[in-house]
Amino acid sequence: MNILERIILRIKFIFRGVFYFILFPSKVKYYKNTSFIVYSLGHSGSTTIYYNLLKYFPFTKVLHVHTLTNYWINKKSNINKNDRRIILSNKTYSHIKKNPNNTFYFITLVRSPIERPISSFFHNKKHLKLNINDKDELINEVKKNANYKKHLDWFSKDYNNFFNTDIYKTPFNKIEGYKIYRYNNFHSLVLKTNRINDQFKKAFFELTGINIKGDLNSYNKRSTTKSKLLYEYVKNNYRLNKEELNTLLSTKYVTHFFSDNEINQIYNKFKI
Repeated sequence: MNILERIILRIKFIFRGVFYFILFPSKVKYYKNTSFIVYSLGHSGSTTIYYNLLKYFPFTKVLHVHTLTNYWINKKSNINKNDRRIILSNKTYSHIKKNPNNTFYFITLVRSPIERPISSFFHNKKHLKLNINDKDELINEVKKNANYKKHLDWFSKDYNNFFNTDIYKTPFNKIEGYKIYRYNNFHSLVLKTNRINDQFKKAFFELTGINIKGDLNSYNKRSTTKSKLLYEYVKNNYRLNKEELNTLLSTKYVTHFFSDNEINQIYNKFKI
């Protein structure tokens, strides 16, 4: 989505919130001490979750943040204090600190470490800056920009530090595609991106006791037809050699969240 589309969406949600406040004041009061925080690595599908929560809970605090530690910020010497990631992180911490008695529901997504860098490349519009016409050359540029390590390290460096836990010590439900973790008044849902459509509402009910009625909308689609076509081409033709795939797919992140069958599917999809 472009900026204008995001603004229009937010205006719609504001009016929806006013509507709820007028017609359902008891419902608004009931959720007064509830906060939803979409806390996930970027380009994992978190925007879709964020805007759906804004849609269904326009009267409740909904935040979207990609990091809640200083690890990634400290690694970048030239990062600007007005960087959006810092602003969102500070905003989230401030909200938590000001509302210590709230019940906080966190939603975190798990995506294939190969698909995410592809999405990131196009979301950041690097393909437009390079002005590349050759599609195979474009794929090579995506590979050059792929930051697999950041994806693979996110739970260890960010999630674990924030919740003061080790998520890898608790088995993940690979069949259901999600698991819920409870940390006092912090309740965390970890869900695989490819299971959003069939499992999110079920998992959300298990997390919160709230039944979402209606369909989930898909947000953050490619803003132009050209970008969408290029993205689909790269996604369908992106290939890694055997050694690269084995290295990625044997990491703690992949083996913890993905079943052997899913790992084999990823391998076969992206092998040369």
